[in-house]
Amino acid sequence: DYKVGYIRLTRFSKASTTRYVEAVQALEDAGAQSYILDVRNNYGGVIQEAMLTASTMLRDPHAVLCYTMNARGGFTPHDAEEYIVDSRYPGYLLSSESKHATIDQVQKENPAMFVANGLAWDPPSSYASLHEQVTKRGIRRIGYRDDLATILEKDPVLKAQFQAQKKVVLLINE
Repeated sequence: DYKVGYIRLTRFSKASTTRYVEAVQALEDAGAQSYILDVRNNYGGVIQEAMLTASTMLRDPHAVLCYTMNARGGFTPHDAEEYIVDSRYPGYLLSSESKHATIDQVQKENPAMFVANGLAWDPPSSYASLHEQVTKRGIRRIGYRDDLATILEKDPVLKAQFQAQKKVVLLINE
């Protein structure tokens, strides 16, 4: 008996983020093995809440969630790591791994981000361009041209993380 959880997100706000986390927990308790996230007819809302919600679905703290454009037309990447250090971050959800897996990775990679009583709000990726992340920090993102099977065979840790990820279908409007 394969159980699929269904969550509809009609807006992005503090309240909807809270309800999303509660819904995931209830579905996990009911034994959900995969999810359908329905954002059809979602009329938007607070971008930080949308990014916080999206960051809970990503194991890789360096995954780019969105780009913002400055007044000069330059793009700044915003990755999951920016939201993982938010005190409201509920953890890595929709996986059989621990919900602390992503924050543990960030803490291991960047111990300076963490202070004695919690987190310091200064993720290195929040001010680094993609080029700087590759050249200075060695962060390499998997691109659409990369062969995922080859990458997973070469990296057993990444393969285990990939296998732990629950299947997610995202329903969107055109």
